[in-house]
Amino acid sequence: MSRQRMAELLAWTERVDGWVIEDHDDPGSWTEPSAPTPCQFDNGRVIHIGEFGQVLFPGLRIAYAVVPEELADVVTTAQRAAVGLLPMLEQAALADLMSTNHFMRHLRRVSDAYGERREVCAQELRSCLGDSLPIQSSARGTHLILGLPPGVSADEIVAAGRRSRVRAYALSQFYANPDGVPPRLVLGYGATPPDELRAGVHRLCSVLGEIKEPALV
Repeated sequence: MSRQRMAELLAWTERVDGWVIEDHDDPGSWTEPSAPTPCQFDNGRVIHIGEFGQVLFPGLRIAYAVVPEELADVVTTAQRAAVGLLPMLEQAALADLMSTNHFMRHLRRVSDAYGERREVCAQELRSCLGDSLPIQSSARGTHLILGLPPGVSADEIVAAGRRSRVRAYALSQFYANPDGVPPRLVLGYGATPPDELRAGVHRLCSVLGEIKEPALV
C-alpha cells in the first residue's frame, strides 16, 4: 500500500471514528523491511494483532494484541470472557526466549529457510514451464501464485494435483466473490523441505501438461 493510500486510510479512521487492524502474522514482518504499513504512521487508531504459531509451532496457541489505551479495558474484558485461563507457563517461556534474544535468532533462521524454499519453488517452476505462465511471489510470506493458461480451470488442476500428491489451492477460493477471478493457483512452500519441493513441482508440472494440452487444441 502506498504512503498516500495509507494516509487516506488513517484520515478515514478519524472521520468515522474507526480503527485499522494491522495483522503481523507474516514471519517476514519481524525481520525484514517492508512497504509502508499503518504501524509506521500510527495515529492512535491502529490495532496491532499477531500470533506466534507460524514462527514457532501452531500448538503454542499464544497471540497478542496491541491496542490504544482507550480500548485496553474493553479488549481485556472480551479476552477474559472468550478465552478464560491463559497458558501462563508457555507465556513465561516465550518471554524468556524473547528477552535473551534467542527469538530473533530463530526468526532469522526461519526467514532464511523460507527464502531458500521460495527460490527453489520458483526456479523449479521456471525450469519446468519456462516463461509461459506468470509467477507472483514476494520477499515475504510462505506462498506464491501461479497463473494458468486461458480456459484451464484452477479447480480441475487442484483436484488432479491431489490425485498426484500435490496440494495446491485455487486463488478464487480466497475471495468472497470469486466471479471474474482469473485462473490462478496458490502454492505453499513454507513447511516443505527443498528436495520435496522439487519433486512436488515436477508432479504439478506433469499434471499441468496433461490438462493443458486438450485446452490448447
